[in-house]
Amino acid sequence: MALTALQASFSAGETTPRLRARADLAGFANGAARMRNMIVLRHGGATRRMGALHVAPAAAAGSPSRLAAYRIDADSEAILEFGVGVLRLFEARDAAPSTLPAPYAQAHLPDLRMAQSGADLWIVSGAHAPRVLRRTGPGAWSLFTPSLANAPFGPGSYPRAVGFFEQRLIFAGSAAHPQRLWFSRLGSYADFTTGPLADDAITYTIASEEAGSLLWLSSQKRLFAGSTDGVWVLDAYDPGAGVAPDNIAARRHARIGAARIAPRQVGGGLLFVE
Repeated sequence: MALTALQASFSAGETTPRLRARADLAGFANGAARMRNMIVLRHGGATRRMGALHVAPAAAAGSPSRLAAYRIDADSEAILEFGVGVLRLFEARDAAPSTLPAPYAQAHLPDLRMAQSGADLWIVSGAHAPRVLRRTGPGAWSLFTPSLANAPFGPGSYPRAVGFFEQRLIFAGSAAHPQRLWFSRLGSYADFTTGPLADDAITYTIASEEAGSLLWLSSQKRLFAGSTDGVWVLDAYDPGAGVAPDNIAARRHARIGAARIAPRQVGGGLLFVE
């Protein structure tokens, strides 16, 4: 008589072939050898992944595009398509996209990093000066190079990462200074004038025994910075006060080097690719 095994949980997701026959491990009982187009639910069950909707052909046939999201309000987003030399913006399923010229070549698309505050989406690539994508109304978009007071970088050495933390805009990692972060003045994102006051801009270099390069930033209760030599946490040295020129410290969170893929916040944790 054939026996059928009952598996009530898939909480381990798709497991590595090295777990096969490891019946002594929980991952063996709660995993699957192969899962495609499935989503594991928090309580252990699994459901089919939702299908995709064809909206429009890619901007350039045979040339990959990079997709991203722009938050319009709490309930809606626009889809951004970065192509070679072009940016298309899809606000509604049945509406024609808005189109803007963009400076990015195909080699730059995987390196784009973005951070949004209000109507402004800040974009960096490491190969171009920072850009701002701004929406002023339905179908009204602009992509421009912002004017920065005392910009801390110049041609050929632009930042690779961007983020926000404690009311400051932050750029990080350049060809000339791969482990350096630049914090704007408090509440003034376009001003990088340094000084001794608590609300002045901050320039901070992570001291590491390895020659790592910063690749991404993720802001939570603390600022996480992904580098090729590990993941770092930046916060106020004195927790009773905010980050300031004389009150900032970096601590290594993980020694596993990060890939150049942007991380994702999952619950209270951070998911990143090694």
